[in-house]
Amino acid sequence: MGFLSDSTRLAFRLIPAKKEKFLILVRQVLGCSTVSVKIFQRLLGKCVSFSLAVPVALLFTREMNLAISKGMRTNRLVKIDKDLRDEIAHWIFLETWDDLLPWKEERHLQIFLSSDASGSSWGATMKLSETITISDYWTDEEREFEIATREALTLNKALASFYNLLQNA
Repeated sequence: MGFLSDSTRLAFRLIPAKKEKFLILVRQVLGCSTVSVKIFQRLLGKCVSFSLAVPVALLFTREMNLAISKGMRTNRLVKIDKDLRDEIAHWIFLETWDDLLPWKEERHLQIFLSSDASGSSWGATMKLSETITISDYWTDEEREFEIATREALTLNKALASFYNLLQNA
């Protein structure tokens, strides 16, 4: 995968040699005024692959995606404008960044959910480790919906009500 897997700290880390190669590519691109689509694709691919180890990596690829799109349409070298240069320069932070992005804790739940919708109210029962029942009345606007829509709304309201028990699972 191209990462070091730190099972003690439950996190992925970038391999130092790969990080260094990436930073060399970033500096090369920043030293140019135009770059080929192929180089941008290579740079973007590395950025995307870092997303397991680098927080919000995908948020710093928008301008590169636009540059690739422009280059593919025009079949020319892509001019590095200010926004694109700023986005690419952002990646220099990897020189000093050595933080961890912890793994998401995996949690599987089996739930039993029953729901019912009537003309005036809705209700739901969820069985997890214990059984919880909730109910409420429809608003005037919701009461006007047909029964199939109210049944779907009941499921939505039930899952939203149990969110704190179901999150991260």
